Amino acid sequence: MAFDPDFHPHRRSTIVMVCVFELDNPLTKEYILVSPHRNKRPWLGQTEPSQPSILQEYDPKCYLCPGNSRSGGQLNETYVHTSTFENDFPALLRTPCPETPKAPHPLLSATPLNGVCDVIIFHPRHDLTLARLTVEDIRRVIEEWCSVYLKRGSQENIKYVQIFENKGAMMGCSNPHPHGQVWSLSQIPELPRKELHSLLEYATSPQPPSDAPKDSGGRPNLLLEYAHFEASVPIEEGDGRTVIKNEHWLAVVPWWAIWPFEMLR
Repeated sequence: MAFDPDFHPHRRSTIVMVCVFELDNPLTKEYILVSPHRNKRPWLGQTEPSQPSILQEYDPKCYLCPGNSRSGGQLNETYVHTSTFENDFPALLRTPCPETPKAPHPLLSATPLNGVCDVIIFHPRHDLTLARLTVEDIRRVIEEWCSVYLKRGSQENIKYVQIFENKGAMMGCSNPHPHGQVWSLSQIPELPRKELHSLLEYATSPQPPSDAPKDSGGRPNLLLEYAHFEASVPIEEGDGRTVIKNEHWLAVVPWWAIWPFEMLR
């Protein structure tokens, strides 16, 4: 019987494929077991029905609509495009935390962390999503991302800025009004730290000859190498990983993806 990647358990590597393999994520140096044959089993477990909802363009009870009062009592500005403010219930505190007491055991250590949490409202209309905005409105959102990133990233105590959006109640989004968040931290989180280390290790280690673009110092770059490979394969000839590409952008489900909708852009 020939190996079938859509049926036989395996793990994946960015370099080789073997009969039984896992996903090898070169950014985190972690392996994730792939068992595609499990998709053929009968499923009687829980399923989530779609939740169609009809939202108003303006909700007088929404904490994010223009001119409304937020949960902390502050009034939103009457904005016409984007609006940014510090989160009223931040996960991080601006003021440095006091030093933690000596741990009773090395396995019980803790490190103080502080920073700033911002909320970016994408649009005044309550019933829209980022995907349903006009190109011009999306451009304004991206410009606001850049503005907040540069502002927070230039602050002396900030070492990492994360821009993200929780989408849907199941993911912990507390308000359907189109908005996202920016967390600016005094330390680099564990996963990005691993990825940065892997990128540096790749750039400073001998690599096979390649015509992929190099970094600004002329060194090999793991992500550029991978993007160059994926972009060189015509979409109609690929295995479905490339979602969309043009002369400026490439969106691809990476070879080592864990989640069905995980993408590198």
